[in-house]
Amino acid sequence: MPYLMGRASMEDYAAFRKGFDGAEEERKAAGALGSRVFQSVDDPNEVIVEIEFSSAEAAQAYMNSDGLRERQQRASKQPTRMLVVNET
Repeated sequence: MPYLMGRASMEDYAAFRKGFDGAEEERKAAGALGSRVFQSVDDPNEVIVEIEFSSAEAAQAYMNSDGLRERQQRASKQPTRMLVVNET
């Protein structure tokens, strides 16, 4: 199963979470099957996001989408590290 994984340090976790939750329909339309957000114990503004996709191509397309890029720029202190992975 393919996943889009991302790690970032957010300006404000609450604002990030509101935006992330508000983009659920956009993720579904892009082929996402579900998602999880992990928050660092040491720094609550540091997160890891896991989004499950129907295909690696769909995950790659979403990762490169303008909408995702714009949301990341608004929420993140630094560039988000993202990669598409397959569960083995």
